[in-house]
Amino acid sequence: MAKPRTPLAATSFLLTPGNPQSVRVYYGTEDNRILEKGTEGGTYWYDGAFEHSAIPDSQVAAVDWGNGGVFNIRLYIQDGAFKNGISEWAWFRRSWRRGILAIPPA
Repeated sequence: MAKPRTPLAATSFLLTPGNPQSVRVYYGTEDNRILEKGTEGGTYWYDGAFEHSAIPDSQVAAVDWGNGGVFNIRLYIQDGAFKNGISEWAWFRRSWRRGILAIPPA
């Protein structure tokens, strides 16, 4: 369950041209995890594949590019790498994988 005032991120893409829009929403939980919900065309929502722990009050950002069955989602959270670094997670070949461990601070 999402916590009050939860961090939120969303992205959308077309799985195949002409089909309904796919949407993914990422949110924080009371026990400091970031979870995913998904829908294809808004008919129903389901639990997505992403689930990872984060530091308390971590924000979340999501971006996608591609269409026609090829899509690339990148998710950015603070999961404790290098204390408060921003870590990248990548949807690649039907599974989530760690991208960059921690983006260097500005």
